[in-house]
Amino acid sequence: MIKKVFDALCLAVREEFELPVYTDRVVQNLQSPCFLVRLKENSTERFFGKKFIMKNRFCITLLDDSRKEHEYLTQTVERLCGVVKLLDYGGGKVHGSGIKCELNENRLELYVNYDLFVYRYEEEGEDTGLMQEYELEMDI
Repeated sequence: MIKKVFDALCLAVREEFELPVYTDRVVQNLQSPCFLVRLKENSTERFFGKKFIMKNRFCITLLDDSRKEHEYLTQTVERLCGVVKLLDYGGGKVHGSGIKCELNENRLELYVNYDLFVYRYEEEGEDTGLMQEYELEMDI
């Protein structure tokens, strides 16, 4: 499921800006300007019963060798925020939350969270950590 969200995010950024989008750090032959999309953090916690919440934090980096004016970067941030707010990932739509942006000289980094609920079914005999039923007999 996270792969679908990751691919949808890359596609949405590529369609909006018409720039190359990389998913791994490329040392050589990097086209500039371009975007680099990475999954920074991922965690899964039990929410209730078989329902889990999967928290995913992505980082979208704009790499641009030419020194752009601050106005260009702020316009790019606005457009990027519009792209990440609501993402159609093929299994539905997911809202981006916790959007945070950092501007450094010729690099822009935008962080966004996509939190998803998932169901997990344990295999037969697997310890679920839930209470079991016991029968107690007492003589008085």
